[in-house]
Amino acid sequence: GEVDIASRAGEGTAVSLYFPALVEKDDGAAAEAFSDVLSAGAGQRILVVEDNAQTRAALVAALTSLDYVIVEAGHGGEALEVLAEQGDDIDLIISDAIMPVMGIGRLLEALVAHGYTQSVIVVSGYLEPEEKAQLSQGGQLFAWLTKPVRLQELAAVTALALSAR
Repeated sequence: GEVDIASRAGEGTAVSLYFPALVEKDDGAAAEAFSDVLSAGAGQRILVVEDNAQTRAALVAALTSLDYVIVEAGHGGEALEVLAEQGDDIDLIISDAIMPVMGIGRLLEALVAHGYTQSVIVVSGYLEPEEKAQLSQGGQLFAWLTKPVRLQELAAVTALALSAR
């Protein structure tokens, strides 16, 4: 899990607690799908958009170990700046959902408005099903992963998103 504390003088303090979702046992098909694949990349460039420095560093380390080249941004606004400079060279975007300045909803809208076609994998602690459905309407949203992300899931979904491009 994760604890996020934000405090501003005269405004108060917000404490957010993120816990891993309880995974119910199934017939094993989902686990089997991920366990067979720990795909390594071939130098594809991935834009990682995450406001939490520690979480971003963990994603960067995991993806780098899988032989991807990583470009980083701290929020959606920075991601658009990176894409303006390197858009044709970015193969995939992996982004947090809730970020300051520009979260995933506005980022997805901006990607469409600017004509970017990269697929997006969203990594989030939790989003309501209605939010997921609404964000999925743009077409670029490839998948959702729940924090904390397991390496096997990250590797499999990243490889699938890149092969679908």
